[in-house]
Amino acid sequence: MLKRLSLGLFGLIFVLFGFLAGNLTSAYGLASGANVTAGTINACVGATPSSSRVQIKMGERPLPPSTLLRVDSTGCTAQEKSLNLSSYANTLLVSANNTPSVNGANLQAAMASVNPTGVADAYLIKLEPGVYDLGNSSLVMKQFVDLEGSGEGITTISGVVTSTAVPVNSGLLVMASNSEVRYLTVDNQAGLNTTAAAIYSQNVNSASHLTHVTANASNGSGAGFGVGMAITNASPLVMDSTFLALGSGSGGSTAVTFNGGTAPTILNSTLKGASGGIIASSAAGTLTIQNSTISGGSIAISASSNTPRINVATSQISGAIGLNTTVKCIFTFKSDFATATNSNCS
Repeated sequence: MLKRLSLGLFGLIFVLFGFLAGNLTSAYGLASGANVTAGTINACVGATPSSSRVQIKMGERPLPPSTLLRVDSTGCTAQEKSLNLSSYANTLLVSANNTPSVNGANLQAAMASVNPTGVADAYLIKLEPGVYDLGNSSLVMKQFVDLEGSGEGITTISGVVTSTAVPVNSGLLVMASNSEVRYLTVDNQAGLNTTAAAIYSQNVNSASHLTHVTANASNGSGAGFGVGMAITNASPLVMDSTFLALGSGSGGSTAVTFNGGTAPTILNSTLKGASGGIIASSAAGTLTIQNSTISGGSIAISASSNTPRINVATSQISGAIGLNTTVKCIFTFKSDFATATNSNCS
């Protein structure tokens, strides 16, 4: 009984520590509780709340009389043990406890509220599990701001954002240099007769990262098409991610399009398109793909004749290779797991 009780108390302390180790004044979508600012919180274990001591609130709910933790700048009593809990100064928490559209608005508000100028004042925007619907607006990342969800398929950014041009010139999420997006799903739900990309990366440097992201643009139909990620004059680093464009649109849904960049790199990822896995056109630079799966219903890899090399290593290729494609493969194999490709990926 005593062992079980002690474990329960430890668990509550841990939960409270996790709650307090955030800047509550920077929480979006949550009712503000105690005014916890950046710095060190003086906390005591074993406290009984009284009118002379500051009570901690969780989402505007005061902790009950059985409280184990209190905030008290005057120090702890002899019966209490002091703790120093540090709150985050540059982390914004966005909750998903409202409707998807309200959650999306709170996410946009969080992004709008920060304007770091460098690494010294960089920010993290943390998303709780849930759906954040942006409507027909893009979420535009900023330099020195990272966006972190709670897991692919657990945190989802959704919306309907269409492109006005081919190659694609917009997306539901727009990348920035010196910024990372990780542990979430981006789902552009644009459909009939529309062109839509889940992620758009233009003019970003190699410090623009995607890690453990699922990018889905699979609703393209009619004369439209979807693109999982569109890369234009950019050099992002992509790791452990999935790009899906499985719509039936006649325009040719493609997992990744490459339209210029110095040296974009895709590692340990899955690229799957109803029409194409990778389509490159009029691009400068070299796209490198390693330890990945590339599949297209019609063509796995295609590039115009004036496109510099696409390098593929230790990857699975399912689908044809386009004519005049400048591509080099090494240690690659086909979907049957038995046939190695030649040096031009065929």
